[in-house]
Amino acid sequence: MLFLSTSPSTKLLFRRLYRTIDLTAFPGGETDDDQELQSKYTRCKILCLKTLSSRPHLASLVRCFRLTMHATHPTLALWQLIHYSLLHMHTLSSLSLDLRNTLGDLSDLLKSVPFTLRSLQTTLPLTEPFIAYLDQHQSDITELSLRGYSGALHGLGAGQLGYFESPLFSPWTDSLNTFFKSVFGEEEWHGPTLPSTFLPKLSTFRTSQGRMDLLKEVLPGRPIRRATLPLAQGQTQTTLSLLCKIKENATDLKDLTLMVYESGDHHSLMLISEIAECLPQLEALQIIFFMERVTLDTLEATSPSFSAFQRLRCLTILSNLATQEEAIDERARKIADMWYEHCRSLQTIILPSGLVWFRPDGEEKARTI
Repeated sequence: MLFLSTSPSTKLLFRRLYRTIDLTAFPGGETDDDQELQSKYTRCKILCLKTLSSRPHLASLVRCFRLTMHATHPTLALWQLIHYSLLHMHTLSSLSLDLRNTLGDLSDLLKSVPFTLRSLQTTLPLTEPFIAYLDQHQSDITELSLRGYSGALHGLGAGQLGYFESPLFSPWTDSLNTFFKSVFGEEEWHGPTLPSTFLPKLSTFRTSQGRMDLLKEVLPGRPIRRATLPLAQGQTQTTLSLLCKIKENATDLKDLTLMVYESGDHHSLMLISEIAECLPQLEALQIIFFMERVTLDTLEATSPSFSAFQRLRCLTILSNLATQEEAIDERARKIADMWYEHCRSLQTIILPSGLVWFRPDGEEKARTI
C-alpha cells in the first residue's frame, strides 16, 4: 500500500482527480426523497471541505473549485471550514462560490489566500471590502460573474413585474412572482464606487444584477470581449445609451447576451436596431425576452437593421412567440434568409420558434433543423 501511495502513477491520478473539485447543487426535485438526498449531498460537501482543509498536499492540486451552499442558517464553523480549505489551494485559478442566505463578506473568505485567480463567480454582494480586496490582490482576473441576489434590480420592482402571462412560465407563475417580490423588493439599491484600477484585465463580465451604477462602473475602460447583461423594466433605453456612449472603449466587445425584462409591442424591433447601430463589430448576439411575446411580423421588420452588423456570425433570439399561424417553421426560415441577405457574415441563427438556421463553411445554401 505504501508503494501504491507513493508511486508516480498514483501521484498522477491524484493530480487529475483533484484538478477540478465541483461541489455544486445536487440535481434534485422537491419531493421528500430528494430533500433527503440533498441533505446527504450537503454532508458529502462538508466531508470534502474537511479533507481539503486538513490535507494541504491535496488542496494544493486544485485548479478549479466550485461550491454551492444554500444553508438556511450558515454557521461560523462552515464559513471557517471554507476559508481554511481555500488557504491551502496554492494553484487555484478558477473559483465559483454560490453561498446564498449568507451574510458574510467574500473578502473575509479570501483573506490571506495564496492563489491568483483568473475567473471568479459568486453570489455574494459586491461590498466595499470585497472591491478593495479584488483591486489590491486579484488584479489578474479576466472573467467575473456576479449572480448575487443582494439589492434590488434597478427598476425591476415587484410592483412592476406583475404576473408572467406567457404560457412558458404558467406552471411557476406564483413561485416566480413570490421570488421576485421577496428578493428584488421595490427600492433602488446603489453600491460602492469602483476604483479606476479595478480589474484592468477583465475580458468577460456576466451579471444578473440590473443596477445601472454597477454597469456604468464596470463596462467603460476595460477590455471586455464578452458580456451578459440584464435589461430590467424601465432601464433598457438607459443601458443601450450607455453601450453607445462607451462605443470607443468597447471596440473589443465581440459577444453580447441580453436578458430582457422589458415589454412592449415594438420593443424587440427597437432593441435590435440600436444594438446594430451602437455595436456593429459584434460577432455573437443572444437576446432573451422574458416578458415580451415576440411576433414573426416584428422579427421580419428587423431585417434592414442587420445591414449595420459587419462581422455578426451567431444570432440567437429566444422568446415565447405570439402567433397561432400554421407553417411557422417555413416562415421562420424565410425570416432567417432575409436576415442573411442583409448580413452575409451570419452562419448560425436560432429563432424563437426553435428553428436552427445554419450555413456551413464553404456552402452558399443554408440548412435548417
